Amino acid sequence: MPDDYQYDLGATEGLDAEAIGQPGQRRFRVLVSGPGGAATVWIEKEQLHSLATSLERFVGILEREGRAGNLKKPEGTTPFSAGGLAASLDFQSGNWSLGYDESAGIIEFQAFDVEEEDDEVAKVRFSATLDQCRGLSEKAFELYGAGRPTCPLCGAPLNDGEQHNCPRANGHARV
Repeated sequence: MPDDYQYDLGATEGLDAEAIGQPGQRRFRVLVSGPGGAATVWIEKEQLHSLATSLERFVGILEREGRAGNLKKPEGTTPFSAGGLAASLDFQSGNWSLGYDESAGIIEFQAFDVEEEDDEVAKVRFSATLDQCRGLSEKAFELYGAGRPTCPLCGAPLNDGEQHNCPRANGHARV
């Protein structure tokens, strides 16, 4: 039976999220390292927010159901470390999938390459503890909120010094 992934990084040793550039022109990435190597997974801003929301809900459900075991309190993200090596994998992600291995108490990630024709095969697979996931979620929400302010009516980003014609106000209201 063929593997459903191309690269397996194993149990995460370092996991972080990062934004590069100025608000309005930022690019986002998830950095992960493990025994199988290191990866830089580029991700869209809204995708990062969805991943963070999913992780927060997933961990919350596991804790409420008492399936999370005895966990330490979150200490933030695990500092990213590739052991001095450059990332062995660098790609733009399309879809992500999450799973929970209850016997090990870890969340398993699969990230799919946006360029791959075969959506059935993940580009990379890795696993993280619930504390690492909680830390990644907190960091992702912090990055997401540090961008440009949004219009309270339509949610579109507001640019400094530029007029915003809000479609929800038929372009007549200045925000």
